[in-house]
Amino acid sequence: MKGIKILLVAVLLCLSSLQLSAHGYWLELQGSGKAKKPCTIKMYYGDYPVGERLSGKTLDKMKDIKVYVLTPSGEKQSVTMTQMNDFWQGSFTPQAKGRYEIIGINDEREVQDWTKHHLGITRPVQYLKTTYAVGQAGEQQASLFLDMRVVRMDKTNYEVTLLKQGTALPAQKLVLAEFDKGETEFTTDVNGKINIKLDNPGLYILSVDWIDYTPGSFKGKNYETVRHRLDIAIEK
Repeated sequence: MKGIKILLVAVLLCLSSLQLSAHGYWLELQGSGKAKKPCTIKMYYGDYPVGERLSGKTLDKMKDIKVYVLTPSGEKQSVTMTQMNDFWQGSFTPQAKGRYEIIGINDEREVQDWTKHHLGITRPVQYLKTTYAVGQAGEQQASLFLDMRVVRMDKTNYEVTLLKQGTALPAQKLVLAEFDKGETEFTTDVNGKINIKLDNPGLYILSVDWIDYTPGSFKGKNYETVRHRLDIAIEK
């Protein structure tokens, strides 16, 4: 009986760890898609595949995510985000036609002990991204250290290229999540590409972790790894 109890505790701890690691951030947009009309940016935290959006004080830590808009001409425009009960909110107004990239970065988070997530002592770096099309949209810009280029091939099929510093990343696991409908895992091919099919209208989150095993020090604390996390929101 004692052995069974120990096994049960171990299973519960494992499940708790998995549930914690499933939480993440994402961006949602609301706008008309027209020039000189405002677009609202909402930044959420929760467990997207199970349909969970968290609220209250648990959103306090999102204050360190800096949000900006990359215009079609390559100009960066900072966005002031305000904490609400269920999300952080900001806005921008596109001045011309083209593809606008909305990006969030947190590269100031302190070193964390994530031994239970098999990352040891790590420095977490978070990237968020989505795009907003105004009229005729041009190609996506690969501006982040860890980035994805998403190309719509037809009504339901998309080609995704995973990039690290502009170079394709092969054999890398990506996870596609649909709100309250679970997730699907993919692995990039030798060219750093995957093909995904989005059947239902709505917002999908495509996520990837890339681990840098080079040790270092940040804010006076030593780390063993740097975990780069990218969450891209794709609106169908």
